[in-house]
Amino acid sequence: MLDLDKMIGWIDSLIGEGIRFEQLNTPFTAVATDLVTSQVVAMNRGLLAPAIRASCAVPGVFTPYRRNGRLLVDGVVANNLPVSVARDMGADYVVAVDLLPPLGTTQAERAVEPRNLAEAAMTALFTLARATQAEQQYADVVVTPPIAHINLADLFAAEELLAAGKQAMAAWIPKIKADLSPEKAGL
Repeated sequence: MLDLDKMIGWIDSLIGEGIRFEQLNTPFTAVATDLVTSQVVAMNRGLLAPAIRASCAVPGVFTPYRRNGRLLVDGVVANNLPVSVARDMGADYVVAVDLLPPLGTTQAERAVEPRNLAEAAMTALFTLARATQAEQQYADVVVTPPIAHINLADLFAAEELLAAGKQAMAAWIPKIKADLSPEKAGL
């Protein structure tokens, strides 16, 4: 397994060292899974960088992270699309972004197969996460960028991933605007 602890310093270099959730202008919660209890852990207090690091710890690929006495891994293990976490934060309208390949996506559609043990572990985990995803139905909008053809561990596909995300989101903007219009809200 790969150790992600250096990610904390990298995140701090991007946002500023020692930034806390409480300092953010926009409410944010990082979601992880307690590896011992299988509970969803919603982190929205304390230092930001370690919480993000914990939420990125894909089991079998990256080492878990110990935070507040809990052994944490990626939130995908317990809840891939934590709509309930957003609702608990006070959201009335939830736009979820689902990055997992749809069930039934064939290898030909994906055109990518795992190249090593780490990628195989990630692919297997995400396949399980898709099969057990439960909260998608509670989101107001679910944006699913067409990225199944990109290898899950391809760190050099950032531009393509961002473009796909922007294009997928743009298709939903009219619905979101209509849903949130004053007329629909009864104002």
